[in-house]
Amino acid sequence: MSSELMDRILSSSNLPSMPVVAIKVLELAQQPDVAINDIADVIQKDPALTAKLLQTANSPLFGLSKKIGSLQQATVILGLRTVKVMALSFSLVDSLQQTHDSEFDYQTYWRRSLTTAALSKLMAQHCGNLRTDECFVGGLLSDIGMLAAFQCVGDVYTPVVRQFAASPQPIQDIEADVLGLTHAEITGRLLQKWSLPDMLCQAVSAHHGAGLESLDQRTRLLASVMYAASCLSELFCADVPRGQLDEVKAHCLELIPITPEALEQTLDELHGNVNEMATLFNIEIGESVSYEALRSQAVVQLANISLSAEMDRAEATNRADQAQLELKKMSKKAATDGLTQIANRQAFDEKLEKTLTTAEEDGGSVGLIIMDIDHFKHLNDTYGHQAGDEALRRVGQCLKSLCTDTVTAARYGGEEFAIILADTTARTLQLMAEGIRKRIEKIQFDYDEHHIQFTASFGAAHVDLKLETTTPKEVIERADECLYEAKHNGRNCVEITF
Repeated sequence: MSSELMDRILSSSNLPSMPVVAIKVLELAQQPDVAINDIADVIQKDPALTAKLLQTANSPLFGLSKKIGSLQQATVILGLRTVKVMALSFSLVDSLQQTHDSEFDYQTYWRRSLTTAALSKLMAQHCGNLRTDECFVGGLLSDIGMLAAFQCVGDVYTPVVRQFAASPQPIQDIEADVLGLTHAEITGRLLQKWSLPDMLCQAVSAHHGAGLESLDQRTRLLASVMYAASCLSELFCADVPRGQLDEVKAHCLELIPITPEALEQTLDELHGNVNEMATLFNIEIGESVSYEALRSQAVVQLANISLSAEMDRAEATNRADQAQLELKKMSKKAATDGLTQIANRQAFDEKLEKTLTTAEEDGGSVGLIIMDIDHFKHLNDTYGHQAGDEALRRVGQCLKSLCTDTVTAARYGGEEFAIILADTTARTLQLMAEGIRKRIEKIQFDYDEHHIQFTASFGAAHVDLKLETTTPKEVIERADECLYEAKHNGRNCVEITF
């Protein structure tokens, strides 16, 4: 499709044409023995072009010390090549400005073109071995392929324009995807058709970086200057985020032999040059942005990006914290008995095993109390299961108030409860069991016009892991045996083994 499309553009009747004056100037300039007066005579046939050339020669763009009053004088002082490319530039811009269409943003196009031209000329002054007039006209015409494509193959180029307006993707990438070729390639072929120098045609074709390595040294330098100018123009014309200022400047310093100080000087001078050129070319480019304003916008944009990133990080951290909190809540809920709000049987089993393992490693001791509410079946049968549930809740409240880092209370099953004591003595274990027994004995509440009071029996086992090894099952069995003995001895009492 790309070669067919290129042929369609170059053979189109809508293709931007070389103005008559520009053609004659180019023809004369190619003659080795052309006289300066011959060139001046041709240009003077176009009074508007003559006025613009003289205005340009006397403008700050060239910074000449004395006023130039004639085309002959301008041609002598500026040089034939400079007059030639300026005449070409003015003629083409005048002819292209006659086209207007709502689908194509001509104002932005010309702002970008003038910015690229000014940057190319200013940076060329610091790069050596380059003619600033070549860089200027190359920058000015580098994107003319966009206009040619839009005017000649609008049916296929309009979607490119629309996609570029709605996407942050570079236009040359969109062109390559949609058309199979870019405006840089179209521009190069168009300048060839107009018989402009091969070096300029090749450089323009590579001004977005494609094919740079295949060019000879001087052409590559010209193309690299235009490439750097194009990258910076995208910043000033807001085609890329202005927060990328430092990144783009660093890229330019890699592309061309310019010092950071010279680049800063170029950027400082840019705003005045662009506005001066817009006046000379009589082009409406809207409001251009100064380097100072761009830097301020870049700082704000970077600050907003940093703030946004920090907010995203804080939000992510908050989400992670919330997830962790929810996980802890779920884990706690999974390990908690719903009725008594103390540890359930599964949590008890895990805690007892962990406590015994730690004690065995440290040479410590462990105490286990298993208690059972006395005559609980009778309480349920007499007052109902809801009264029984309330009794279990009261016991749970009592045991929960005793829990610490070394004391864990759990509902063992039914009306049975268990208390694990880490790193404890037999004496402390016995006192703990006796204290709980007395507190249970004092629990009383009214339910359905009945006053309810109950007691509990306790079995306790103390193991010293310095003296023996044991398992959770064996410790539970020891405490269970003591509980059985407590019930046998009349209930509401404590039996302990160690």
